Parts: sequence; C-alpha cells; structure tokens
Amino acid sequence: MPAIAKSRLDERPVQLLDPSRPSVPMRTGRVRRSDYEYVRAGTANVFCIVEPKTGSRLTYASANRTGKAFAHAMYRVARRYKSAHRIHMIVDNLNTHKKKSLIDAFGPIDGRALWK
Repeated sequence: MPAIAKSRLDERPVQLLDPSRPSVPMRTGRVRRSDYEYVRAGTANVFCIVEPKTGSRLTYASANRTGKAFAHAMYRVARRYKSAHRIHMIVDNLNTHKKKSLIDAFGPIDGRALWK
C-alpha cells in the first residue's frame, strides 16, 4: 500500500424497483420476457470511492445519505488503506462531508482520529 493514498468519493441515490408482474420464462426458441412496468420499492444510496492512479474502487451501499452513512464510508476507506500514513480524499461540498459527521458517528476521540 502507498504511504499516501489519493481517492475521490461521490455518492448517488438509486431507486429500488420490483417487477409488477412475473416474467414469462424462457422456452425453446424464445428468450425470457419481462414487462416494463415496475413497483417502486424505496431508495438507497451508493458511495463510490475511486483511486484514479491505480484504477481501484470501493463501493458502499447505505439506506440513506446521512452523516452517519458518510462516516461509515470513510471508515471503510481507512480500513482499506491501513498502512497509509495519509489519505487524501476529494469530496464535494455536501453538508454531511464534515468532521462533525465522523464525531457524531464514532465519538470525539475516534471521529477526530479518523478525520485526521
């Protein structure tokens, strides 16, 4: 692992969809057929952490886009780069991408240590 890891983080909300009708199974000479209608089954959030120079990536799915979810994504990054002395993260300016999110999730000592 490198002494300094440089990564970028972004997140994306996604819809969770269920089919409204069962698909028609495959038969000889015909492919399986699915209807285009769906039932919305909620939403989720996917964090994607990318290290451009190495091409590696790490994804983390959460139920929402809260500060606690951001803190747990940062914890996964820190676990992945245990031997790195410093991790440079490039994040956007969402209100949850702050040191306070880590402190609220892990407490003042562990949260500050993870942010540092």
